[in-house]
Amino acid sequence: MTNLILGANSRFGKILKNYLPGTYLTRQEFDLSNPNFDQFNTLTVDNIIFLTASNASSFQQVGKNCDSVFKLLDIVKYNTAWIFTSGLGTFSGSKNYENVYYSTEKMLLNFVAFKKNHTTHNIKIIHPGHMSTVEEYANTVNNFLQLMGDPPNKNLIWSLARNSYIPY
Repeated sequence: MTNLILGANSRFGKILKNYLPGTYLTRQEFDLSNPNFDQFNTLTVDNIIFLTASNASSFQQVGKNCDSVFKLLDIVKYNTAWIFTSGLGTFSGSKNYENVYYSTEKMLLNFVAFKKNHTTHNIKIIHPGHMSTVEEYANTVNNFLQLMGDPPNKNLIWSLARNSYIPY
């Protein structure tokens, strides 16, 4: 199984590396705000896993980052893409405005998945749940690896913590 994982420096990405082989890219290797798509023109993988959060500081940057994800999904040949969202990236979970750019970016990534799934794409939206300890991260990685063997439906958000679908 070949995997392309974006967000390799995240805590989740660092733990995932121990269990799932693949090409792990950091922001330095592929920056959503200034993408170089040439390296992906001939890439074929089983899975693309988006663990990314860009730390955008404007709505314009959020839009540009989501456009980069949109293009990447059209360039890379893949079987399944997995987009990790957060509680702040769902309408039901976003209750404050402390990080409005992050929340907006996660919501737009959910929309990108929803929109692309109406064509030939196969994109799963995953909500990992709250993680703060190494054990919680490791358990969530394990739950994700099990889910990869029996993926959820498209255009629904699957909660790894609850082991069920959650509302947008």
